[in-house]
Amino acid sequence: MRSLAAFSVLCCIATAQKLARHLQRLTGQGRQCFEDRRLVFCRSDELRQRLPVAPAPIIDPVSAPETAGERLSHERRPGGSTLIVEITVKDSNLANRLLSGSWASGAIGEQAKDRLNLIGPVSDQAFDDAGVRLTQIALPLLGRWAKWELVERSPAREGCGDGGVTWSMSVVLANLGASVPEFPRLRVLEIGAGTGLVSLVLSGRGHDVMATDGDDCVLRNLRSNVGTAAGGGRSKIGTRSFRWHVEEDRMALASLGAFDMIVGADLAYDRSKCDALKGSLPYLLPSSDSELVLVERDRTGQSTACAVLLREDGWQVEDITGRGLEGNAVVINGESNPRRLMEDSSRSLLIRVRRKTLSHELPEAQNMFLTFCRVLLIFTAMHVP
Repeated sequence: MRSLAAFSVLCCIATAQKLARHLQRLTGQGRQCFEDRRLVFCRSDELRQRLPVAPAPIIDPVSAPETAGERLSHERRPGGSTLIVEITVKDSNLANRLLSGSWASGAIGEQAKDRLNLIGPVSDQAFDDAGVRLTQIALPLLGRWAKWELVERSPAREGCGDGGVTWSMSVVLANLGASVPEFPRLRVLEIGAGTGLVSLVLSGRGHDVMATDGDDCVLRNLRSNVGTAAGGGRSKIGTRSFRWHVEEDRMALASLGAFDMIVGADLAYDRSKCDALKGSLPYLLPSSDSELVLVERDRTGQSTACAVLLREDGWQVEDITGRGLEGNAVVINGESNPRRLMEDSSRSLLIRVRRKTLSHELPEAQNMFLTFCRVLLIFTAMHVP
């Protein structure tokens, strides 16, 4: 074992030395390099000469960091060609450092930095020194009441992770929620509620809403946003902690009784989240009268794979792609239908899940008919020779 450990250490040292020599060669060839963990970004003098000094117009913006990664793009235009480099990593801290632009210097670096954008969050405004920002969201089709100022918290500073900001799939789900009729009144449960946009829409439509999240930081911010909206008189929302993977939380939620509808956005984006969701479904959907509605941005096909797993597990699953935003759907920080949000919404995946209907769950009229048929068969068997 000691020999194996020593060999592993020597291999790591050799790899590090090889990388250092490679960086030295690149630097000697006129390339400026920025290293972050296992990623190395380089730009060469040749590329600097071939790029225009002024930023070139962006025809198709390429954007970056989602939950699962980010993209870095730049353009060169010899003969009108475009070069796009995409880098995907699971590191939100690296994403924040790339977006800060601290690694970029000079005209070329500024051009690359200008082409970095977040995919997913609806707002690209900077956080203040405390890691907080306000995002104004309105859904004009619902009326003047449907506007909110949501507090968002930086994933890097506040420790709320991805749930501290409002994501584009939440806007798509909120838009779908706006189409839910006001009557009959429904009991609605939102899981992974984040900043609370979807719950605020459904509550504003008159439904009885319980908003949940499993992160303590996110839950505090959610309660703050819900409390502020409640001051306007339209929202009455309950909040509680719900960790999908914890059996105690599942049982506590089931003790509240069945919900007519369970909703969530950007939840089933990897296998571990899907497995936790699968384990919670028997508690969330006790009968075929309840329905789970998810809106996912299917980044790497994981959400589609989750729908397949749920179907194989015996659930009734319907998945529809491309249910994006249309018309005068949303205003973000005063901008109507931001292009980035509209494009992102077109990649949405709608997943609807129900428990398969069993014979004892059939409507009363059907049960009465089946009972009559059974009685008739028994009577016939007893009296027909």
